Amino acid sequence: MSGGDNAAQRSKVRTVEATVAPGRTIYSGGKKHRPGDKVELTVTEASRFLRLGHVLDEKAGPLPIGNGPTFHSSDGPSVKVQKP
Repeated sequence: MSGGDNAAQRSKVRTVEATVAPGRTIYSGGKKHRPGDKVELTVTEASRFLRLGHVLDEKAGPLPIGNGPTFHSSDGPSVKVQKP
């Protein structure tokens, strides 16, 4: 095969755009892609990264975002100091 044939084969590879998941980083094409970045991946790469949780499932919709748990001083252990 000549170099031109390889370029033709690469142009036929199907790619998809994916969004990097929160808390994840992807290295693709020699570049670092951070959470929220859009990245072009081959279909094979995209399905693998989706299975591993590194990219968001666009069909699932946006991730729910909450305020997280709340804590009160009465919830945890308490320390009582005896007076001498």
